[in-house]
Amino acid sequence: HPNLLETLEKILSGLSFKEIGTQLYLHHKTIQLRKQRIEQILNISLDCYETRTALVTALQLLKILKLS
Repeated sequence: HPNLLETLEKILSGLSFKEIGTQLYLHHKTIQLRKQRIEQILNISLDCYETRTALVTALQLLKILKLS
């Protein structure tokens, strides 16, 4: 889901839910719900440093592949 991917990228950037909500024109509670949905879909915790690092790397690789 494109909205979840955009939310994931913002969460991984280290912004607060309030800052992400402002950027995406959403309430910060909506961001929290999206985070929970992402965690449920991927069966992971975004609070884990190693998981976050792996996801950042995966998203960067995805962008590189899309450019080629």
